[in-house]
Amino acid sequence: KIVYRRVMVQLASGHTHRATVTGSGENAQVELGVSAGFFRSRRPIYANGLQSFNRVGEPAGNSVGKEWNYREYIDGGSAANPETLSRAEFTYSGITASAFPDPDRPVLELTLAIFRTYLGDIQQRVIASIQFESIPEDPQTDTRLQSDPIRFETAEMSIQPLPISRKLSGRRLSADGTILETGLYDLFDDYAGSENHRLKVVLRCEDINQYIGVAQADVYFRSRDDVFWWNFAKGYLGLWAQMMIVVSVGVALSTFLSTPVTILGALVVFLVGFCSPFIRYLVSPDAEGGGPIESFVRIISQMNVVQGLETNWLNTLMINTDKLILTVLNSLTWLTPNFSELDFSTYLTHGYSISNDRMLMALLVSLAFVGGCSLIGYFTLKTREIAGKS
Repeated sequence: KIVYRRVMVQLASGHTHRATVTGSGENAQVELGVSAGFFRSRRPIYANGLQSFNRVGEPAGNSVGKEWNYREYIDGGSAANPETLSRAEFTYSGITASAFPDPDRPVLELTLAIFRTYLGDIQQRVIASIQFESIPEDPQTDTRLQSDPIRFETAEMSIQPLPISRKLSGRRLSADGTILETGLYDLFDDYAGSENHRLKVVLRCEDINQYIGVAQADVYFRSRDDVFWWNFAKGYLGLWAQMMIVVSVGVALSTFLSTPVTILGALVVFLVGFCSPFIRYLVSPDAEGGGPIESFVRIISQMNVVQGLETNWLNTLMINTDKLILTVLNSLTWLTPNFSELDFSTYLTHGYSISNDRMLMALLVSLAFVGGCSLIGYFTLKTREIAGKS
């Protein structure tokens, strides 16, 4: 029988406390240390791939009827068939001891979604398990390592740290699944001991008729944190890049347009830059509901987005007008930078490090755009100067 005991701490500001447990049994005491973790800059090691399997082991995740298909769901089986093969397999590379601040206790962080078909035990959350496997170079002939499952309680839609011991009990399997030996194996030297330090993490739901939703970025290893002040500076560099683009557009347009038109043009560039992913989606064949005019008509007539329109000249004119508007807007998205890719505030809000590659890409895009606007403004003024002298 498993007895669950918890210390419930009211969540505030997303920080953590170090808990020290002294004693055992009914005499156990838990002391919470000072708050920590207000200024985080996580550097996650994300999975290279994710493959979900259904109850019969086929490579396909389960659908629970949610419209957002970002996550796939794995189930814990049913009362009639508790031995489910449903699971999610994450594959990683570059898992080395030097990447972690404490190699003896690496941390796996999860942001899982839970879908309940019944309330369950009110005393505990949905139970899941994590299992580590090596990835052989040749699965047909090479042996592989498989750890014992590590069961844990899930924390729905929040960052859940899961410390892992470096030494994990497991077994060595032959290519056909026969157990060759059992023992303790090192996470980095044995399980991730391949040439590219590859590792497989298998996630399962252990509660019958309950579902766990996962995406590729929902399970990651937390490597050494980045320096927070430098990460904070990167966020301001993103704001600076956006500001420089807007200023350069305004200066370039002001060389040949009046002040009101210049302000309007800079505002259009700013809005299109922030909405460019959505505009490109509206042009794609998968978009439902039509363009801006058709969407407005559907709203005021209370018509859903999948219902077909009547074939008449008015609807044909409306659809063609929408195509013209969307074509023009889509062309503008390729002339303006994507401002959402220059906005790093979400990284700072959730405590994640802004990668240097992403930062370099943002600076190169902004500098290229500023350089182009500067050339336009320069030659426009030069042309006006020559025309004035003549």
